[in-house]
Amino acid sequence: MSESGAPTNQRATRTLPPLRFSLRLLLAAFTAFAIGFPVWYRWPYEQREAFGSVPNQYRSITWQRQWGGGRLRHGPTRTVLGRQLVALQTYCNGVLHGPYEDHWSDGKLHVKGQYEAGQREGVWIEEIQSQVVGRTHWKNGKLDGVSEQFGFGLADNPEQRVLLVFAHGRLVSMDGKPVDDRLATLLGDGTVDDPLLKDVWHRPGASVQGDQTVNCFIANALAEFDIPLRIDLRYVDYDDKLLGNWRELTPAACISATLASGGLTCDYRYGCLWITTQQGLAEWREPTGVSEIHPPAGSLIESAWNEAVTFEAEGEGLSHVLDNLAAKVG
Repeated sequence: MSESGAPTNQRATRTLPPLRFSLRLLLAAFTAFAIGFPVWYRWPYEQREAFGSVPNQYRSITWQRQWGGGRLRHGPTRTVLGRQLVALQTYCNGVLHGPYEDHWSDGKLHVKGQYEAGQREGVWIEEIQSQVVGRTHWKNGKLDGVSEQFGFGLADNPEQRVLLVFAHGRLVSMDGKPVDDRLATLLGDGTVDDPLLKDVWHRPGASVQGDQTVNCFIANALAEFDIPLRIDLRYVDYDDKLLGNWRELTPAACISATLASGGLTCDYRYGCLWITTQQGLAEWREPTGVSEIHPPAGSLIESAWNEAVTFEAEGEGLSHVLDNLAAKVG
């Protein structure tokens, strides 16, 4: 009460003791942060990316943050169309590593296989309408082992399958008969060294319809792989038949298998592959001496020496023809 006798309101106050942390608790908290933050930062996370106008059409990508900034694919990447899985790729640190699947739009399996460190490995299969049309074996990104080729609609008739055997990417036999894979030799020793086709020859997943004439096969090879072929007409006819329906191979393997089915081979002349026979290969002699010319490395003429050129001449002198050709190619 006050001196006058009137009561007064007094609020009780309490003084809280100062917060104290032990060194042990501080060390535990620091350790938890040191362990937890890197785990959280590097823990893969999923991100969806919608595309197209179809509902439920998206790509689900698994990312992993990288020290110093940026991110890499790390885990499954799924492509979904109308709630139907149409593609699956598995990554490890930005490189294909793990199961791979490709599906038709109705969800049925199309291609299935495995990657290791960015290279095909093990058994790969291709299906059409739930029938296996090709089963290949891979090792370190190269065809290696037996390749069963059924052709569309033939998977239920094993007697019509074709067995190809590869060793380190080279075709060594077809249905038990030895094959001299000359194209593999030309590619291996550097004879065929077109920089524009460098990444084409061994590209996996190539298919070709081989039940056709030589002329149709040449057109298809150009359309499918952008690989030009020529015919040695002294030994091979445009209408000669070639067999085979090749799936899940490489462009080089498709060409080698198709030629082998008709008892043919190939040669490299004037900067291009020529389809010929073993006899034609043995008897051919370059009559002009042009093939013996080797332009100086790094020169302008070397860069254009094997380039394709369209040129016409009729009833003109040789010197005039050469002048026009030189002007055309620079």
